[in-house]
Amino acid sequence: MVAEKLAASAAVTFVLLCIACEPDVVFSSALNAEGGFGGSVDTSTVGAGGNGAGAQSTAAQGASSPGGAAAGGQGGGSSSVGGGASGGITGGDSVGTYYNPGITWELRNSNTTGTADLTFTYGGGDLVPVVGDWDGDGIDTIGRFFPASAIWELRNSNTSGPPDLSFSYGGGNMIPVVGDWDGDGVDSVGAFHASSYTWELRNSNTAGVPDVTFNYGAGNMIPLVGDWDGDGVDSIGGFHASTYTWELRNSNTAGVPDVTFNYGAGNPIPLVGDWDGDGVVTIGTFYDPTPTWELRNSNTVGPPDVTFAFGSGDVVPLTGNWDGL
Repeated sequence: MVAEKLAASAAVTFVLLCIACEPDVVFSSALNAEGGFGGSVDTSTVGAGGNGAGAQSTAAQGASSPGGAAAGGQGGGSSSVGGGASGGITGGDSVGTYYNPGITWELRNSNTTGTADLTFTYGGGDLVPVVGDWDGDGIDTIGRFFPASAIWELRNSNTSGPPDLSFSYGGGNMIPVVGDWDGDGVDSVGAFHASSYTWELRNSNTAGVPDVTFNYGAGNMIPLVGDWDGDGVDSIGGFHASTYTWELRNSNTAGVPDVTFNYGAGNPIPLVGDWDGDGVVTIGTFYDPTPTWELRNSNTVGPPDVTFAFGSGDVVPLTGNWDGL
């Protein structure tokens, strides 16, 4: 299973943040380096034009409390933030947060309001948090990426301690991404270069050259990773914050999106995960500092299926299958 994590931009690191039993994606914010998604999603390094769908040129907005639906956004359907979750689901991917000043990870095994099931520290320095199933045991665990040195330090349990894997991969103003690119049940690393929309994916968590390289993207796109069609292989996507447009592709190749739709309102941080455990990764949004999660069980326009509060302000949102269920 992989973890979905969103990736962000050079100084904005995303955690690929996508985490389900198949994909991986994470975000971070201006290098605060995921040390707090409490700021804007800085996609200013992303150039205009690109491959895939038509370019949306406006830069991604900062994450804050949700406002009303903007142009092209999703209206209605979300419940208020303070109360309990509407229709929480156990099984599949669930939520978590990373707080940089304290290098604290707080993971929850259900998509409901409540306290963390796991709390521990792991990190240090200007890092981007990442999540993935590094050993193929069906449980997503933690990792850290250091942009200055392109060093990845991955851990096979959600506990404090030294890394189980440490290697160098990537470089330049890259956004780290994670996914199961070859369907072997193990998540591995990748890089997205926002200035050229170049993806460089590697099928093992080791130093070396990319196994797959291609261009996909346009405008000020936030990169995403997930298994959008349930085939066991994670593939790419993008979110355009100015229009709330999601553009998902079912293969790791250049080309146009296979699925395009609008979802979101206000200033959301995009998320992905297999929220209902059906093997398909779908979308969600996180609003800081409320902190409200709005998850949807299909990659289509519509209101959230699950809405709840978890975490606190100035955190990096994470998703993954923390208990292997």
